[in-house]
Amino acid sequence: MPVSKTVHMQTKARCTGEMRDELLGTGVSGKGMSETDLRNRRGLPLDERQSAAELEAVLQHHHNLQEKLAEDMLHLARNLKNNTLAAQNIIKQDNQVTAQTLSQYSSRCIDNIRVTKIT
Repeated sequence: MPVSKTVHMQTKARCTGEMRDELLGTGVSGKGMSETDLRNRRGLPLDERQSAAELEAVLQHHHNLQEKLAEDMLHLARNLKNNTLAAQNIIKQDNQVTAQTLSQYSSRCIDNIRVTKIT
């Protein structure tokens, strides 16, 4: 097993264990919170509730902006695809015209050679 994969798995296991301990309240976390600290929490004071509401409003605003940006990116991707397909068709037509012109030129050159041989 590669070293990077081993380190990744160990880090993931450690983070998962820390999250489990923090959520379930088993043992003491790195911040000094114990099992009883989680159970003895009180409701948030008014200032913290207002700041939590403000935070929620900011998060909702950012979420809306991200959705709008995602829709804009999707629209731009569709436009890019349509423009690419149009350019592809134009290039195909140009190649056909070039091939026809080249074949006409070569046939005229052959005709000119025949005419000069006859005269």
